[in-house]
Amino acid sequence: MTRYRWLLMTILLFGAAGAQAQSSRSATAYWERGTHSYAKGDIEGAINDFSTAIAFEPGFAMAYNNRGIARYVIGDFDGALSDYNRCIALNPRLAVAYNNRGLVNRAIGDIEAALADYDKAIALNPNFAMAYYNRGIAQYLKGDLDGAILAYDRAIAGRNQLTWVYEAMTYNNRGVALQTKGDLDKALSDYNKAISLNERHKVYSKPEPDPWNGATDASFATFGPGDSLTHRLAGPYNNRGALLIAKGQVTEAVSDLDRAILINPHDAGAYANRGFAMLLLGRVDDAQRSFTRALQLDAKLDSAIKEGSHAIKHRLLDH
Repeated sequence: MTRYRWLLMTILLFGAAGAQAQSSRSATAYWERGTHSYAKGDIEGAINDFSTAIAFEPGFAMAYNNRGIARYVIGDFDGALSDYNRCIALNPRLAVAYNNRGLVNRAIGDIEAALADYDKAIALNPNFAMAYYNRGIAQYLKGDLDGAILAYDRAIAGRNQLTWVYEAMTYNNRGVALQTKGDLDKALSDYNKAISLNERHKVYSKPEPDPWNGATDASFATFGPGDSLTHRLAGPYNNRGALLIAKGQVTEAVSDLDRAILINPHDAGAYANRGFAMLLLGRVDDAQRSFTRALQLDAKLDSAIKEGSHAIKHRLLDH
C-alpha cells in the first residue's frame, strides 16, 4: 500500500543587516525597504527595490542575494540563479548565498549542484544548521537516506539557530527518512517531537471549517491555500497517521489524518491516507468520500489509490 508523506521544504534566508555596511546610503535605504516589502508579501515591490539598490551600488552583494530570494519565490529560477552567482562572485565567503543557490539548484532538479552548494556553505560555516537541513532534503531526494539522517542530526544539534517551525520540520523530515528505511519506532519518535512543537506553539487566528462536520477549530492559524507554512504545520500529522496505519493503529491514525486535513484542507495525501484507514475500518462510504476529495485535489493519485485499495481488500480477505 502506498503511503503519502510530506517531506517539508524550506524558505530562503536573508543575509545579516550588517552585510551592506559598505554600500551607499541610498542603496542601503532601498535594500531595507525591499526587505520590508518582501516581509509584507509585496514580492514585485521587493524586486524593484533591490534592483534600485543594485543600480546605486553595483557591488552590493546582499542586494543580489535578496533579489535572488524574491525571484525564487515567484518561480524565476533563472533570474535567482543569476543573482546568486553574482552575489557569490562579489563575496565568495558568504555562506548564506551558497545555501540559497543550493535551493534554486534543487528546484531545477540539479541535486548534485545543490549538494555542492550546501557543502560549501557548511565549509564556510560549520555550524550552519539551515544548510544541514537543506542538505538533508537533497540527500533524501537523491536516495541517500543515511546521509539525510546524518544531515538532520547536525541540524538538530544546532536547533538553537532555528525557529520552532524549522525545528519541527527537521524532526518531521528525519522521521520521513527513518520511516523510509523501515525504522518505524524512531520515525514515530520524531513525528511526536514535531507535533509536540506544533502543539506548544499554537497560533490563534480565524478558525478553519472542519471539512467533515462543519465545526471549527481555532487552535491553529489558517493560511492561504497552498501556503507552505500550512503544509509545515499539517505535514507531521499526516506522516504520523500513515505510520500508525503501518503499525496497525488505525483509529489513532484517523485522528491524526483528520487533524492534518483540518489544518490544511488542500492536502490530497492526507485524504488518500484517510481513505486507506477507513477501508481498514470497514467504513467503505467514508473511504470513498476521502478518495474522491483526494483525486479532486490531485488526479495523479488515482493509480496509487487504486493499488493501495486493492492491497487492503486482499489483506482483509486474508483475515
